[in-house]
Amino acid sequence: MRRSWWRVVAVLALVLLLAPAGCQKAAEPAESDQPPPTPVAAQVFAANCAGCHGEQGQGARGPAIKPSKRSEQELFLIIADGRGEMPAFRGRLAESEVQALISFLRGE
Repeated sequence: MRRSWWRVVAVLALVLLLAPAGCQKAAEPAESDQPPPTPVAAQVFAANCAGCHGEQGQGARGPAIKPSKRSEQELFLIIADGRGEMPAFRGRLAESEVQALISFLRGE
């Protein structure tokens, strides 16, 4: 159990260090009427998605993903199984983190 926890911490640290590499800074997003994300959603997005999809999901190396009009089920499957160049996060994120991320992406 301890080895798994340290492995997760090491992977997250590596992602945080390498994610900004190769991503261009996008123009600042316009203000929106969307509520601020929960701390969990913001942390999960920053650690796992922002490196490719931009700090606000506006797109960078990867496509714009926020706000998403996809269903909760579609987003779950994309996050869990990956798509194209996007890696799969099944087993790397807790279900509560995935749900927070889905709400964040849908602007809820």
